Amino acid sequence: MLKVLLIPALDDSNIELIKKSCSDMNLLKVNKEDLTQEMIDEADVIGGNPPRQFNLNRPTLKALLLNSAGNDQFLLPNILNRQTLLTNASGSYGHAICEHMMGMLLSFNKNLRFYYDRQKEARWTPLFTGREIYGSNVLLLGVGDIGTEFAKVLKVLGANVTGLRNSYKEHPNCDEIITSKELHEILPKMDYIITSLPATNATFHMLSHDEFSLMKEDAVVCNVGRGSVIDTYALLEALDNKSIGGALLDVFEEEPLPADSPLWKNPRVMITPHCSGGYHWKSVQDYYTQLVIRNLNHLKNQEPLENLVNRTKGY
Repeated sequence: MLKVLLIPALDDSNIELIKKSCSDMNLLKVNKEDLTQEMIDEADVIGGNPPRQFNLNRPTLKALLLNSAGNDQFLLPNILNRQTLLTNASGSYGHAICEHMMGMLLSFNKNLRFYYDRQKEARWTPLFTGREIYGSNVLLLGVGDIGTEFAKVLKVLGANVTGLRNSYKEHPNCDEIITSKELHEILPKMDYIITSLPATNATFHMLSHDEFSLMKEDAVVCNVGRGSVIDTYALLEALDNKSIGGALLDVFEEEPLPADSPLWKNPRVMITPHCSGGYHWKSVQDYYTQLVIRNLNHLKNQEPLENLVNRTKGY
């Protein structure tokens, strides 16, 4: 009988669904603050992201089913035993993060922050400026779960969507697919550059000085993937030189973002504190719950796991 330790803050209905669907397993649900090393040592499978202070390098741990789409911190040396299977929660966050990205983009384009400030002052101050998504050229760096959901919405709004991926395989919601070889060629044509890429050696500082120098002066960069994809110093330089139009950021190289970072006070930057996805969203909980159920049954039946992380590629 598999001993399964569940850590994520799932609601009661989803916990009961896992218990019912995996009734032939020994399931223990525990809050992170009550987690102990003994619980980890006794588990065959862990669902969720255990805090870093615990030792996960146990040969008896068959699988770690992360509740995050990102998995880079669990690929560091000696974090996991090489026999332990690692899966991420890719697929869980598309809807929630897509809505967050669209909210940031529309707020920026339609001057909603400005109008909110005027509302508090009871001031009638129309601005006949702004931007439209309709007819714009959008580059999605990454068309996995999050990029796919955003591509759907962008197409409905009338944007021209280009997706960057590792191969030229067509995508149903993208007008064009490129690889990193064409990145510099296409950047000067883009109105919006949106990244939802994972943190890997290949994506580190994918947007740096050279890339910002190629962008249009009114191009807007949005990052909801991993902060390491954007070179912070290069971004600050591009903003200071007004060589790009703005940045919408939910993730950063250093988190929390230091209070003295110039990004906070730049009027062309919109910041949210890495909150676009999370377990307060029903769509996230429901998808992850079903993913856990499927993978636990895959383990029981000795079948391949879904979302299995390739430790060489990093995702």
